Amino acid sequence: MSLFRGRRFHHSCAPLILWATVLYYLILLSTSDSSSSGNLDHNGLPTDAEKIEPRQMSHWQSTIDALRNVAFGVPKKTSQGASWRTGARSMVSTRPGHAEYNHTFPYEGSSYLVSAAVHPTKGRNATGYVLTSAWYFEGESSFPHYTHHGVCVNDSKLLSFDCTYGGETVRGIVERQGRNEYITVDCPLPSWTTDVFNLGSRQAKDEMLQVLRDTDISIDVWIALDPKQFGDDVLERLPKSPVRVPTAGHAELLFIHHPVDGWETPMRDTQLSICTAPLWFDWGLSMTDLLEWRVHHLFQGVEVVHWYSRDTRLASWVHAANSALGTADTYTDAPFLSRRAPSHLVYSDQTVWQLDCMMRYGFADEWQAFIDVDEYLSPLDQPQRHGTLARLDRLAPNVGSLKMYQVYYGGERIDSLPSVPGLPKFPRDAWSHWQPNYELAGARYTKGIYRPDAIRTHWVHSSITLAQGWDGAIDDAQADTPGLLRLLHSREAVYPGLNFTQAVHITGDVRQSWEIIADTLRGRDRLYSLDLSS
Repeated sequence: MSLFRGRRFHHSCAPLILWATVLYYLILLSTSDSSSSGNLDHNGLPTDAEKIEPRQMSHWQSTIDALRNVAFGVPKKTSQGASWRTGARSMVSTRPGHAEYNHTFPYEGSSYLVSAAVHPTKGRNATGYVLTSAWYFEGESSFPHYTHHGVCVNDSKLLSFDCTYGGETVRGIVERQGRNEYITVDCPLPSWTTDVFNLGSRQAKDEMLQVLRDTDISIDVWIALDPKQFGDDVLERLPKSPVRVPTAGHAELLFIHHPVDGWETPMRDTQLSICTAPLWFDWGLSMTDLLEWRVHHLFQGVEVVHWYSRDTRLASWVHAANSALGTADTYTDAPFLSRRAPSHLVYSDQTVWQLDCMMRYGFADEWQAFIDVDEYLSPLDQPQRHGTLARLDRLAPNVGSLKMYQVYYGGERIDSLPSVPGLPKFPRDAWSHWQPNYELAGARYTKGIYRPDAIRTHWVHSSITLAQGWDGAIDDAQADTPGLLRLLHSREAVYPGLNFTQAVHITGDVRQSWEIIADTLRGRDRLYSLDLSS
């Protein structure tokens, strides 16, 4: 991950110069090639986007250069460019968890701007770009069973959001996420970027993203001051802030004013990644288990794991594992967002951090899996290398999610297994029988793999809704079809009712895959501990 910082222009004449420049070049663009004005589809795109005349593209470049040079100064150049797959779309994001606000409205707690990202609009056939931000607010919950003692968003309908780009302000659209635990806010980009993002080339879009990096951007959060909603005691506790009166008649008070900066951009493209829930080593996590889990998924074709952790010591371990295994995994600090959440409630904010992973890396990752470190992606009776990728490659292009059942292994341990010193549980699927969880009462498709640009709302397990134009697929564990995905759940305490009714077929290919993984694991003793000095 490479951090980009640009210079800012603060002169009082900047807004006037900016708008005059933009207006001039947009007028120039609109009159320069009138013959192409009728060749647009219903989304405003050229009917053949690849046939944009070089002369037309030179005007786009002129507009961008004018914005950069006149309004903001020339941004710093970098030789590090993203390696994008064919057809990939640009995005930038901010660092996570860098904005915290303590408040007493209408409850005591903390609020976070978790992260923000500029990326394409969701929807398979959608065009345009938006600024999406993820927000976490402590408060009461209408779903206390799921959100653990009232740590979640409260009454997000009372909040409104404004995004300001230099001198232009637009209203954000709030989308409740999860089970009212947190929200995302989509703000349209300023009007002077629209034509470039809709009609410009890939290079022009990347240049415009750089312009946005150098723009003073802020997000204001307003609270509706409706006496019917709150008592006088609550209103008296509110901080003295600017107040405005919307057209609806109720006053609103400025709750948060936060500048958005510190932009980052993904530096590589990935076909399949995994976003972990925040790891917490006080909960008894074993580093040998993590290593075995990582190498198993490396064999399955998972190019990158995005590690999130409560314990910052994991950062050094991830760096050492990358060096040893030749991987390019990422690490992100993921502290508890709530001081009120009891320490043993390790899941109190996991979906917020997984949303951050989707926003941060999702437009460089074609697919992301949101699974735990005791769950293993495993194709049924197809153990060859990159079997999970092979399954994804067979999906239709309009499929945005692939859900699967969890399965459990038991019975008798298989004989003559490859030995890996220090890893007595390897291999996890070396048992005589297995059972899918569809045979258990109340079981459901609990996990899945998703295209990040297809996700509209995000929550744990299968509770993810897709944007318009995307469909979901299900790998049914009852179907005896080689190559379908299942999720091996390796846990000490198994669910009651498991009787392990289905026999495991141990073929030569299965044993060969075990040997390949074992060879990769052997000699990695240094990664058996968080203390890398041992």
